[in-house]
Amino acid sequence: MIVPYHCRMLYNAQLMNALILAGGFGTRLKEVIHDRPKVMAPINGRPFSEYVLVMLHRHGITDVVISTGYLGEYVTSYFAGGEKLGLRIRYSDEPRPLGTGGALKAAQRFLRGSTFLILNGDTYLDTDIARLVAFHRSRKSQLTVALARRLRAQSGAAVQLGKNSEIQSIAAAPAGRGQCWVNAGLYVVEPEIFSFVGRGRVSLESDVFPLLAKRGLLFGYRIREDFIDIGTPQEYEKAKAFLTHEYTGAH
Repeated sequence: MIVPYHCRMLYNAQLMNALILAGGFGTRLKEVIHDRPKVMAPINGRPFSEYVLVMLHRHGITDVVISTGYLGEYVTSYFAGGEKLGLRIRYSDEPRPLGTGGALKAAQRFLRGSTFLILNGDTYLDTDIARLVAFHRSRKSQLTVALARRLRAQSGAAVQLGKNSEIQSIAAAPAGRGQCWVNAGLYVVEPEIFSFVGRGRVSLESDVFPLLAKRGLLFGYRIREDFIDIGTPQEYEKAKAFLTHEYTGAH
């Protein structure tokens, strides 16, 4: 059965929160953005994170937690409570770098009780979230990673999938031409994930994913869309060109 788009939006709005991991230093972008965190890199007069938040709102997700760290006051002062974007935004501050898993653990108090999304704050991916969530639940997954196709030369790591789309390994992309599946920076997660995440500095990708994969609880969902990652000046320039045309306005 095909679910109408507006119903899928309502489905997400009722059940989903989103956590945006926005605490990174953005070392490789400092020469371009200077005195602001990477997620606030300007694109057409608006910070990169605004495009991500508007995209989430389009999919019916209105309750967002932003994990802040380096120069986090730029984020909190700009977005405040999220009212101008039609959102409810709360903040989880990292007093020191905790890694992606540590940042998730620190935000646990906001994410109890239901399925939620995690987004890398330096990544933009507009895909059908309702389909992603449906796949996640059909596999009884603990954590599902959205996977995009990339040329091997563009990726440092490739995801190997089993017959049921379970993730078997994430390793260096094989040499040669062709394409591979890579992490697109968007996850669907169950609240039980916190039992797999220790305190302190923890990496989701290096520390938590292998634990879940061993237990058959980590799955990959293959998407058609590509994603934008503003981690380097070159990718930032591509993001500016793409999002200038993509943006439909928030105010």
